[in-house]
Amino acid sequence: MIELSPSTTSLELPRLQALSNYDLGEAPHDPALDDIARLAAHVCNAPIGLVTVVERKEVLLIGRYGIDFPSAPRHTLPCETTISGEGLYQIPDARRDPEYAPGGIPLGDRHYRFYAGSPVHTPDNIAIGCVAVLDTSARKLSTAQLESLESLSNLVTTRIELARRQREMSHSSRARQRVESALMVERNFVS
Repeated sequence: MIELSPSTTSLELPRLQALSNYDLGEAPHDPALDDIARLAAHVCNAPIGLVTVVERKEVLLIGRYGIDFPSAPRHTLPCETTISGEGLYQIPDARRDPEYAPGGIPLGDRHYRFYAGSPVHTPDNIAIGCVAVLDTSARKLSTAQLESLESLSNLVTTRIELARRQREMSHSSRARQRVESALMVERNFVS
């Protein structure tokens, strides 16, 4: 069950419930998500690539390239704006953006001027996170780079959905084994 704060909106509740189905905060680190973050950084010529999920109080960096820490406070990264929009979100120069001026986007011990992100959706089209890139230089991505970022966010959806289904199958398999063991003990007792 999800614990809600008074500030949780009615739109946020379905998103948090969908996110809880993936159990990403408790799941083991998936190196494939780091590969997707690295690919996003390379395609976009950026030093930082991220695969994120927006939790209630923080942004989990479930895939990362160019940084080492696993999370950031929720309102420090533009991921929340990315998931609340209709598609790709780009900040060409954060020093000129009203929300991040004059210093830029804080992440770790650095500030970044450029951000681009594509939302990661569940199969039910609920945005739970994003694939994003950050750079210290102000700029814009090309159409091909934006399309690549969107494709990578679709890959993340596929990857986390596959992991969720594998966990469900594993739970079902263990439950079936317990039932079969109990039946075998009962049969042996009856014999």
